[in-house]
Amino acid sequence: MAQCIRYEIILPIEYREPSGKKHISIPPADYDLFFRRIVKDYGGCTATNPYSPSPYVGMWKGQVENVLTAFVLVPSRKQGQAMRDFTRWKNALERKYNQKLILIFHYSVNTIGEL
Repeated sequence: MAQCIRYEIILPIEYREPSGKKHISIPPADYDLFFRRIVKDYGGCTATNPYSPSPYVGMWKGQVENVLTAFVLVPSRKQGQAMRDFTRWKNALERKYNQKLILIFHYSVNTIGEL
């Protein structure tokens, strides 16, 4: 059994430009870049497929949006570094995609078997 921290990230599939008038799809290559960074730093990432229609629909203050969900298991010993990285990534994604909030959850989990 391994003790880990599970990070869940809810990302938009599209965003509004700063004027708020036009919706822009997030290029799948942007997700690939983000996920590759996570894999480099933490060994793995699982996500809904950004190349297919979104399996989830979110609602935020009456507005419906399609979202992508990803999760990462981080060994407990890397918790401090992961918290700094995910906080930095959250802030960068909110700025880049004109989001008031990118949701990232984290909580302790135990796996069956070692990572």
